[in-house]
Amino acid sequence: MPRRPAADSLLRALAAESRTGRTADHETFLRALDAVTVGLLFWDLSRGPIHANRWLRDTLGSRGDGERVGRELQAFAERLAWRVLRRKPRGADVVELAARELRSSGVRHWMRGSYIGLNLLGSGPCLLIAIKARADTPFPSLAELRVCFGLSSQESRVALLLAQGSSNVEVASALSISPHTARRHTERVLAKLGVHSRAEVAARVLESGRRKHTEK
Repeated sequence: MPRRPAADSLLRALAAESRTGRTADHETFLRALDAVTVGLLFWDLSRGPIHANRWLRDTLGSRGDGERVGRELQAFAERLAWRVLRRKPRGADVVELAARELRSSGVRHWMRGSYIGLNLLGSGPCLLIAIKARADTPFPSLAELRVCFGLSSQESRVALLLAQGSSNVEVASALSISPHTARRHTERVLAKLGVHSRAEVAARVLESGRRKHTEK
């Protein structure tokens, strides 16, 4: 099982705020979801999808197999909703229900479904499906990234971390730099890779890795 996504820390904080009655307003909550570098889908138990965060929307929109991944994500959520409607979990704000792997176009997608017993989006308890892509194709080396995209040594490290789903805070921690510096490096990496969002970095980096692997 892969490392649990950064969404967990956000959910723990929201659960704590909910218990004290200090839950953030709707717009603040949605901005927090968009800042998380994994795909997040909130799913109403009876009515279906409520909200998909920016990372998920960008990823599904930029991948050739995004439609297929979206269908698998929906099927996974529908199965979990059926389970929960038959027997709702008790005694916790967040209960992990199931996880599964989806392989598509050289990428492993890990999907993890949780029951959220909090009224976070104004529709009562719901499901949260978190999805993160992990490459089957090896990532290129730092040297290969420098040559392929004209990156500096530090930018190559940042590009690799972004491709692995790291946030600016996680990049800063891994490289012992400030979050502000990490953000500046991220902006330069996006420009040099010719992409417009962090979600596209993995696909761009993996494309270079597959091309290098094919040439060998």
